Amino acid sequence: MAEAMRHLFGIKLADYPKLKDQLNSLVRNKLIHMDAELVSHRDRRRLPERELTTLFNATLLLAIFPDPGRVKLIFNDVGARQKAARLVELIVINRQSLLELVHLSVSAATFVKALASPDVDLRQNRLDNPFEALPQTLLDGDVGLLDCNVARSASLTKADPMLRCYLNGELDIAAEHAARMLLASEMIPHELVYLAQHIEAEYRAAKEFSATVDLLFGKAF
Repeated sequence: MAEAMRHLFGIKLADYPKLKDQLNSLVRNKLIHMDAELVSHRDRRRLPERELTTLFNATLLLAIFPDPGRVKLIFNDVGARQKAARLVELIVINRQSLLELVHLSVSAATFVKALASPDVDLRQNRLDNPFEALPQTLLDGDVGLLDCNVARSASLTKADPMLRCYLNGELDIAAEHAARMLLASEMIPHELVYLAQHIEAEYRAAKEFSATVDLLFGKAF
């Protein structure tokens, strides 16, 4: 398996234990079949060449749907595959809903088109890789792009009160919202982190200015 992943994606599987666990789950749920061989009186499993296409396509799907059971269902159930293709189109084609660190290749559209076509056998035909780098190497292995998209939308909704207060000139309240967002900065899009930091910095500057005015006022009187 490790050698196959190095051949297919140029990655060292041992560096990504969560992805390794997901692929092992696909072996356990029998989406990927391993051959057993006896080497020096020890049983060892070998990935046959015929399984490389299944492994390749399953790895791409795990980038979006990190649940191995769901990936197997996409392979085996036409309805699940069609539903997945519609979700993938929303996420992969609509770049605005992606985290910026996931860069798409020119193959994104053909990836979606092939996934949506039940005539394309996912065990025999490799999908076009839509990613310049596997998201599993950039994101937490338990999180797929679908989850990132949902989290991003939720984060934008949570930012509404902060933005509303800031635009209404309620800088102190906006700064309180910004402080709460920064406590969870790892969970929100980076542009919102920058905005929250800007609001906090502006609030600190306003407080310093107010303190300076008070000091001068006190000296004058």
